[in-house]
Amino acid sequence: MMRAAASRQGFALVEVLVALLVFSIAIAGALRAQLGALAATRDTLAQVRASRSLQDLVQRGLGENLAMLAPASLPVAGGDPLPGAAAALGGWASLVQDGLVDARLCILRRGVLLEVAIAWRPFAPAVPVACDGAAPRVVAYLVAP
Repeated sequence: MMRAAASRQGFALVEVLVALLVFSIAIAGALRAQLGALAATRDTLAQVRASRSLQDLVQRGLGENLAMLAPASLPVAGGDPLPGAAAALGGWASLVQDGLVDARLCILRRGVLLEVAIAWRPFAPAVPVACDGAAPRVVAYLVAP
């Protein structure tokens, strides 16, 4: 009789261990989904910041200054690789919000249009930031003066 009771207690312990395993797998899945949602939120926030910054640049009416810089790939924050680029942008780069990692301002002339883009490095997969690369970017087109 003692043997039957001991085997039932051991079986209950195995059931508890299996339940803990299933529960821990469910918690790990929920945490992974939460981390994915946070990464997507950060990427979306970076896109909104880039869109607002680009909209601000376009609304400043710097089309002629941008056309003089084209073609160019300028860092949004940090050094000034082209002489006079900061003056041509009218201090716009200093107003760009944080959250755009390694952001670059890309200016290209496409016939009568001027393509102005902001490219940045995403948070999840590390890709190099380039005007023609796989990095995310927002683009605006202006009529070239």
